[in-house]
Amino acid sequence: MEVVRKLSKKIINGGCDGEDVIELFIEYGSLETGLCDHFCQRRDIENEVMTIAREAAMETGLCVYYSWLGDLAKACEAAKRFLILLDMIERSGLPEVLVETVGEGYCYYCLYPQMYMAAAAEFIKRERPRSAVCIGLRSIGTSLSAAVGAVLGANGCEVELVTLRPRGKPFSRRPVLEEQFRNGLLARIARCDHVLIVDEGPGLSGSSICGAAEYLADCGVDERKMAVFCSWEADGDAFKNNRARNRWARLKKYFKSFDEVMLGAGKIIESGADDVIDISGGKWRGLMYSNEEQYPAVNAHLERRKFVARYGKRRYLYKFAGLGKWGRAIFARANVLADAGFSPISAGLANGFIVCEFEDGRPMARDVIGNVLLTRAAEYIAFTRKHFEIAGENDTEYLGHIIENNVRIGLGIDVDVSAMAREVNGFAGSCRVGVDGRMMSFEWIQTARGLIKVDSAFHFDDHFWPGPTDIAWDIAGTIVECDLDEGSQNFFVNEYTRLSGDLHVRSRLGFYLCVYLAVRMGHASFAINQSISLDDAGRFRFLLDYYAKLLKMELESVNGAVKACGGRER
Repeated sequence: MEVVRKLSKKIINGGCDGEDVIELFIEYGSLETGLCDHFCQRRDIENEVMTIAREAAMETGLCVYYSWLGDLAKACEAAKRFLILLDMIERSGLPEVLVETVGEGYCYYCLYPQMYMAAAAEFIKRERPRSAVCIGLRSIGTSLSAAVGAVLGANGCEVELVTLRPRGKPFSRRPVLEEQFRNGLLARIARCDHVLIVDEGPGLSGSSICGAAEYLADCGVDERKMAVFCSWEADGDAFKNNRARNRWARLKKYFKSFDEVMLGAGKIIESGADDVIDISGGKWRGLMYSNEEQYPAVNAHLERRKFVARYGKRRYLYKFAGLGKWGRAIFARANVLADAGFSPISAGLANGFIVCEFEDGRPMARDVIGNVLLTRAAEYIAFTRKHFEIAGENDTEYLGHIIENNVRIGLGIDVDVSAMAREVNGFAGSCRVGVDGRMMSFEWIQTARGLIKVDSAFHFDDHFWPGPTDIAWDIAGTIVECDLDEGSQNFFVNEYTRLSGDLHVRSRLGFYLCVYLAVRMGHASFAINQSISLDDAGRFRFLLDYYAKLLKMELESVNGAVKACGGRER
């Protein structure tokens, strides 16, 4: 609450920039989502606090919209109205604890509220709406619906904002509404011209968006009144949910891309660049390798957006780090690593993108791994453990469940690693660290100034496993991804132990090798089932077999055999 209050006061006092306005918008969206989820734990309801919260959301949307247009006076007025509403919410008696939600699009997928505002402007141009109910699907749809609603409201459309949470199994979600709320919402929809469904996505199933549309249609809402605001032009034929596939084709859809709204408008890369190359989605491999046979596997859907801009003889990498506090956290880590000589030198952070010097060099391949790289990796991991410790304990019980689940699905073996999971936290040196998480050999670049670790600041606490955990994760990752033989493993672990003073890492390593391999096996399987290129699918199949083979061997070696962990083949 205090964060959004300070940001709104900063806007009112004229000491803000566009990024402060975006941060207010995102932070309040997270706060409102937590508030709604507190009141709507089993089904969505409506109460006075939530109604005021939606009005406040509209004002944050107007702050962004007017700031985007350059009308700072109107943005300031919206911030003043927001503060009044925030006071009303606070006086109503907030719960002591609200669960913060992370809008993945704002953190990882280059999603900007301006994209939805541009889509709303297109909707106005086509439909000339007089009234609309704008439904944001929690979590991130809470704030995105405010972006859409603000543009409509500022342009003379009567708008009511609503937020709902789709519930149920992952590929079959629908809203669940309390009866009085449902009846009131349907009455309001009946009186308006349009009902807008706003969310990031769609995802693999399309069920959140299409499930909301299906729910409304089942309640008698004319599908022709509906329109969807989404983040990309999805091919509904690939949806995992059959009903979603059919409905998606019928729904009106509005979206504007990052390339059109932000990149094409010159909001990301400074003017004057001689050329700009998009290296997202694995296209960076074309700059680093001489032929495609050398390419590592890439799941293009999960890569952050990144570009190389050339200014004369100098090249700079622009990579999405995240909006607001998420981008600042990554930038801070990148600077620590750059100052220590491990990573590329950062030039700045602007509009969610880190800018750093592009490192010309050669990615290291598995078959050329030697003691020089292993010593460098040991130095880097020891530095990471020392400088990026995070408060809290490692949840080894949960990691143990991941091993058991992925082994059961991937290998057809039942194992019980609960005893090992409990034991590993008792060893000295087990602390929670913001690990690198990406210790592949090709992430090490041989440059004129030595071995540089790239992609080092982006995965310490994102949506990839494991998040903050024992540094043994990066030890395990290096062993697996560099395919180290026994002699190289011993040299590497000894070097790390000597540099870090972590004398008990070997006691923890067996467990983390199992977790690492189980997670990577799951990731490879997931990538194969996504819409990736045939070449990358083949690369991931090779990795899937590699991880599965090593995991089975590791399970057999832990405590003597798989059966010592309670395992049996099925």
